[in-house]
Formats: sequence, C-alpha cells, structure tokens
Amino acid sequence: MQQEEWMIDGKVFIPKIKTLQQKPLFKDSHKRITTYVENNLHLIIQMLLEHGQIESITSFINDSIKYYLMHEMNGFKNNNY
Repeated sequence: MQQEEWMIDGKVFIPKIKTLQQKPLFKDSHKRITTYVENNLHLIIQMLLEHGQIESITSFINDSIKYYLMHEMNGFKNNNY
C-alpha cells in the first residue's frame, strides 16, 4: 500500500505522528467523600462556577484544602503555595 501524499502550496506535507500519553483516570487519583457545606457557601460556590471563576467544585475544594493545610497546619511556614 502506497502512502498518500498531501500538497500545500506545491510542497509535500507529511504530518508528524504524535503519541499521546493517556491521562490517568479520575478515579485513580481521587477518592469520593460526601460532606455538607453551609447554604450561603454553596450559593457562592455555584455562582463562582457559573461565572467561570472556578474550574470545578472538586478542584475548588481540593485547592482550598491544600491551601489550608499548607498555611494553617504545616510546621514548615516557608512554603510558597
């Protein structure tokens, strides 16, 4: 079987074939928990999500927990988060 040639402005175009690394499955890097937030906090989070201010509620909560742990519970206060 002969490979098809494509031309762009009279020159041969040969596409580069990239191998894509498969992203890990969400379930392999996350653990589900069920929790409750205060009504006013839920409304604010929903508003932020609807206005594109946060990527997702999951990422917002994860970032918030990381920030709290690094700034309030970390014995090494010289970390930049």
